[in-house]
Amino acid sequence: MSDSSSAQAPVSYLRVIIWSVIYASMLVPLLLFIVSLLGRHFYLCELIGNFRAYILALLIPCGLILWFTGKRKRAVLFAAASMWCSLGVITPLFPHLQPPAGNEVVKIMSFNVLGENREHQAVIGHIKQHDPDVLTVLEYTDQWPTALQRLNEIYPYRLEQPRWHGFGIAIFSKRPFTNPSATQITKGVTDNPFVTIDIEVDGRPLRLAGLHLLSPMNRARLKIRNRQLEEIAKILVQRNVPTIVMGDFNCTPWSPFLSDFMERLQLRDSRNGFGYQASWNAKRPLLSIPIDHALVSPEIHVHSRVLGDFAGSDHLPVVFEVSLAAEND
Repeated sequence: MSDSSSAQAPVSYLRVIIWSVIYASMLVPLLLFIVSLLGRHFYLCELIGNFRAYILALLIPCGLILWFTGKRKRAVLFAAASMWCSLGVITPLFPHLQPPAGNEVVKIMSFNVLGENREHQAVIGHIKQHDPDVLTVLEYTDQWPTALQRLNEIYPYRLEQPRWHGFGIAIFSKRPFTNPSATQITKGVTDNPFVTIDIEVDGRPLRLAGLHLLSPMNRARLKIRNRQLEEIAKILVQRNVPTIVMGDFNCTPWSPFLSDFMERLQLRDSRNGFGYQASWNAKRPLLSIPIDHALVSPEIHVHSRVLGDFAGSDHLPVVFEVSLAAEND
């Protein structure tokens, strides 16, 4: 055997090892995606499912590498996983079917201001900049009623449920509202108020519901959060009226429990047609996920939906405009 042949052998062997490691590492995002589909049954799987966008960002280049290195069958598998994974990640970028727009447009903001946030002026300035007709404030701790006093003249109608902890909530409105309600969900286990009001749009009632669900930091808290979704669904299903449910759900669109909630109440994601819109963690934007939602009834047309700017909170506010579709004669 010649010296050149001896030199080529280790090089070829090294190349095989390198590509074997690369191909093996490509299984990681595929396995993560498969595991994320088991969120209904396992706590860890639901947590992994929150990062569907990041899994997709790994699946796509892996599939391309496999395709261009001749591993076509494996590439097709990755392409199928990528297409499935893209639901709720890429699909909100494209237009979706919705009812025709109504005449009267209402602007709404849902803002988790962070209970310990001391940048009060930034929060107030941001609210005034967007100038919503209705404002839902989450993490409405005992400091916020005083901090937001400057908004009293703008929003004379209020439903306030402040708490010393981070689950207080309030709805401020420029418009008169009816049927105000504050319900204690998972009573005896948590201190989470759930609030609803009705405003009139085009002569018809529109129900606005605000919530802040428990964060699923462990299995027990996950079960409580899911109970909260069930209790809220039971409350809302009792009355057939166009509804918007907004707030910090502490779960992403890929949670099977959120899907159950939306299916039961026939709600759709207002992100549809307006993009991914990851609202948390605003302080670490490279790791943000969409957990602040505005879910709307079939009769509601969503004209726009954007995220506001950073104002000291770990959440970005959700700002959207809606109208009620004309009733069929």
